[in-house]
Amino acid sequence: MEQILVISRDNYHESENPITFDEWQSFVENHDNMIWVGETFRGFNAKTHEEITLSGTGFAKYHIEDEDTIFRYEDGKIAIHQPLESDIPKMKELAELLDAKVIDNNNKIY
Repeated sequence: MEQILVISRDNYHESENPITFDEWQSFVENHDNMIWVGETFRGFNAKTHEEITLSGTGFAKYHIEDEDTIFRYEDGKIAIHQPLESDIPKMKELAELLDAKVIDNNNKIY
């Protein structure tokens, strides 16, 4: 699984009813475990442990205990690239609050 997304529609490739940046911003600002990261994120790939740098808008970190997960808002979707199984419950929580769905790039709904 390359990425897992929170989307407000049934199909990964459809563009109707996207999650707005305002919805994403409100979620991050009102969630105790979420922190804005900024426009550039530097960190480590959870699977390969390689250092990575990502650029764009809408990066936020979900921090709980000793585990950080980076979420990225892009094109009306909220994504985690190369997710771990432990990331799926976080995505489901987000989807429930946004009245959305969790889906991977192969259209598997979680």
